Amino acid sequence: MPRDWWELLATLQRHRVRYLLIGGHAVSAHGTPRTTEDMDLLVERTLANGRRLRAALIEFGLGSLAPRAEEILETDTFWQFGRKPLRIDILTDIPAVTFASAWKRRIVVQVHDVEVPILGLDDLIANKRAAGRAKDRVDADMLEAVRSLSKRR
Repeated sequence: MPRDWWELLATLQRHRVRYLLIGGHAVSAHGTPRTTEDMDLLVERTLANGRRLRAALIEFGLGSLAPRAEEILETDTFWQFGRKPLRIDILTDIPAVTFASAWKRRIVVQVHDVEVPILGLDDLIANKRAAGRAKDRVDADMLEAVRSLSKRR
């Protein structure tokens, strides 16, 4: 993961932003490494979290691009920063999973000094199945194989 992404995650942690790492990086964290051109984050949709997110994004250097705190309350909100291969996508909703339930089932991985909350395996599989794209179906199949192997141990 590029240094800028880790710096963003460290900034989110300092500001106590409630988020989950999702997408390709979550797939890799669950034991199925694959390349990705962006970092996807699911953020909790509350005004307090919107304020923390805005402050973190401003500190990270996004300044006027940082969304207003109130924007986080809108349904299916989505922000993109940067360009592939270093794009950052921040979402408030994803298919088949609510933030509240996913937060309870998250895993946390320590990378350097950053505790990274990651979408749990079952939620990630459900999300990948619901997304319906070909690459998401492949991810879900690989993740189910990982889950199957871990249950045998």
